[in-house]
Amino acid sequence: MARGRERDVGQRSARRCRQAAVALLAVLGARAGPAAADDAYAGAFAGQGWTEGRIVDVYGASNWGNPGWAVDYEDDGFAGGVLFGHRFDAGQIRLRVEADGAFGDLSTKTNRLDPSGLDETARSELRWVASLRMGVDACLGPATFFVSAGPAAGGLRNSVADVDRSGLDDPWRHDPDDSFESSDTAFGWAASVGVDIAIRDAWFVRLEAVRFDFGQAKHTLNHSANNRCGPGNARSPCAYTMDNALSVLRFGVARRFGH
Repeated sequence: MARGRERDVGQRSARRCRQAAVALLAVLGARAGPAAADDAYAGAFAGQGWTEGRIVDVYGASNWGNPGWAVDYEDDGFAGGVLFGHRFDAGQIRLRVEADGAFGDLSTKTNRLDPSGLDETARSELRWVASLRMGVDACLGPATFFVSAGPAAGGLRNSVADVDRSGLDDPWRHDPDDSFESSDTAFGWAASVGVDIAIRDAWFVRLEAVRFDFGQAKHTLNHSANNRCGPGNARSPCAYTMDNALSVLRFGVARRFGH
């Protein structure tokens, strides 16, 4: 009798997935079937993150005479965190809402801002990232494929450090006038694509790719305006922009708390 009930539960679960897949096709013009029940879930994940930075020297102050000089730089590191979600039906479409938070070694730097002297180092660091995304599901047997997108936030630190010396025999010294450091909570967006695969009882594993983009931040160097910089070669602070993004490929394990 118990095995019969288990088979019934499994058949109902497979039927719900097939119905949700048909519902997703309805968005593309296909014919949809009945919807499935709600369920919540929670889990943890770990993976590899690629932090991407881009700094633009608006007036060509570091690479003199080359306004708009841009340097792209990236590095990879570990990223891990937790996730919470809820799947539900909206008419004939199977939706999910998910929140996650991650931390790790998510930093990158370059010393090519001044390509001749290599004495200015730009650095970007994401100390943590979080997102709240809504997505749509399509089920195929034990696998649930999904795409999602929504707002994101991150603990972002951008900096440029310049070192100078007055003569060949002098030691290198940090130049605060041509350096800056900014720590802020940055806001942007996140988008993901992945698959959840049921493994046992209410447990499932996940493989997912997530993209975070935190847009552009503006900064200045030459704070004292003692050098010529800007329109008309006037003496003024020098403008820079920095773009920050993060891509993560992560593997997770989660448990459903459904009806």
